[in-house]
Amino acid sequence: MLQNPAIASETILPLSKARKALPGLPSPVAYCTIFRWCHKGLRNRSLGSVVTLEWCMCGGTPCTSVEAYQRFIEKLNRRTRE
Repeated sequence: MLQNPAIASETILPLSKARKALPGLPSPVAYCTIFRWCHKGLRNRSLGSVVTLEWCMCGGTPCTSVEAYQRFIEKLNRRTRE
């Protein structure tokens, strides 16, 4: 059962496979980096807010989705508050 139903209908990837499959990255990212994006997030320097990557537990495996990654990047690149 998914803990985050918002990404239930999206293209779900385990974090271990997401490190190689996420678009726009020149090389695979370390598993601990994606895990940190999920838990601690990254700071949007323009706004000063912390942005986290959406994730869920799927059968005991931490997962994210391609769409969640795209939203994560969009939030990091945002210059103004909504």
